[in-house]
Amino acid sequence: MATNIKTATVTGSGQLVDFSTSTVPTTATGGMGDAIAVGTRILGITAAVTGTCNITDTFTSVNTTKTLTRIKFAGDRDTYFGEQGVKFKGVIKVSAPTSASVVMVFYG
Repeated sequence: MATNIKTATVTGSGQLVDFSTSTVPTTATGGMGDAIAVGTRILGITAAVTGTCNITDTFTSVNTTKTLTRIKFAGDRDTYFGEQGVKFKGVIKVSAPTSASVVMVFYG
């Protein structure tokens, strides 16, 4: 499974950018976009954050758009969620407390 693990990063708030392709994903195909597909699982986080940070999942369920906070953490972080990870169904966005915050996720 190690060859399937990829990284994405964001400085401040917004959508994650795939680290290897340096492209901002679109939401046309769901998930994080063309770079990261629907059903993405975040396996780990490395973050340099002062304050509380949220990672949200926006998806459509029964013709209603829902936004859920799937991961919430405070302060600098190195967290591994295991091979099952945290599953996201739609657009993944990071909401950081400052524009200097840096969040990197490992996904697969």
